[in-house]
Amino acid sequence: MSPLAAILLIISAFSHAGWNYVSKKAHPSLAFYFVANTVGVICLSPLLLKYHRVLAHIPPSVWACAVMSGLFLATNYMALAGAYRAGDLSIAYPLARSLPASAFTSPTAWCWLP
Repeated sequence: MSPLAAILLIISAFSHAGWNYVSKKAHPSLAFYFVANTVGVICLSPLLLKYHRVLAHIPPSVWACAVMSGLFLATNYMALAGAYRAGDLSIAYPLARSLPASAFTSPTAWCWLP
């Protein structure tokens, strides 16, 4: 692995953990996640201005996938906000991260037993 890739991986891991920690401490709500994502969009919007000519070449199927992804992400944030309000981060976070994977597998009844 190149040093740049390792540095980017470490930055990503710490920002991901930090984001979840801050969202838990901020009494999360859907409005909190909306504001946080709006700030992210504003920060990345200069890239859209720079590469605006490329956007016309993106097929409609990709835009449809992007919209669906956004809807699923919004659903994830709603569930995560509720989980963080109701439970401990050390329990809510692993459950929130593992549930999408379990939706695409065929778990047996033994998987759901405590």
